[in-house]
Amino acid sequence: MSKADRRKKRQRYAKPSAPGSWRRPVEANDNHANDNLERVKINGVWLTENQALRYHDAVANLASRDLTKRRAAESVLLQLEHEVRARIEDKVVERGLKERHELEALRGMAVGVSDIEGAVGVAMVTKDGLAHLFARNSITKQQHTAGQRFRTDYEKLNPERQLTPPQLDPAKENIPHGGDNWDDKRTEAIDRLHCIYRMICGVDGTPGDKGMLPLLPRDHPSMRSIAALNLIAGQGFLINELATGSRARARMKDDLTFALDACAIVHDID
Repeated sequence: MSKADRRKKRQRYAKPSAPGSWRRPVEANDNHANDNLERVKINGVWLTENQALRYHDAVANLASRDLTKRRAAESVLLQLEHEVRARIEDKVVERGLKERHELEALRGMAVGVSDIEGAVGVAMVTKDGLAHLFARNSITKQQHTAGQRFRTDYEKLNPERQLTPPQLDPAKENIPHGGDNWDDKRTEAIDRLHCIYRMICGVDGTPGDKGMLPLLPRDHPSMRSIAALNLIAGQGFLINELATGSRARARMKDDLTFALDACAIVHDID
């Protein structure tokens, strides 16, 4: 390579790089006054570019002899103060919600945000014993999925008492319990529930059969399994709320897992 070629190559790589994507395009009337705009931090909060621009303009106008400009500057600074306070409060609420979520999770609770009309955005605490057991690896994923399917059917028995209330929709207020074919869906759900109950009791049957459950005492293992399934998978109760003592809790968990396995068979969950 000749000296002239090397010189051309150096010149090609010596060109300045293009401005970064952060730099806004230069307008025709842009005087570059904001290219090196100083960042402003108030009460531990960094102002946005727009807020910083308003802040610097207001500070400059405070030194003006024009009283109108000075009053306008004071108004801008007051507005900025409100905006900064609102951002601080949002961060405090966010941190508080996160901390509450962590504490409630240890107790088997779930903290979410309501989407119900009139209370949108409000923190909402719900309990879910099934999710709590799954989070602690006390039940398998298959059993957890089966329990969720069971809950979907179980809630059709009484839609007004669902574990998670649906969002109110005024457009559907005249449609009873979920819209078209609700009665058929509810009948199918009841058939699946009875099939699960019969399987737990050791009675053969398939969904749609009208066989009766055997008359068993309440302390029979099958009846205990059905009760645990209804209360924990269906209604979301925690085992700790239903049983006292380690032996009673262990027995209730065994009763529940036996019932969840029956749910998995009926719902054909691998």
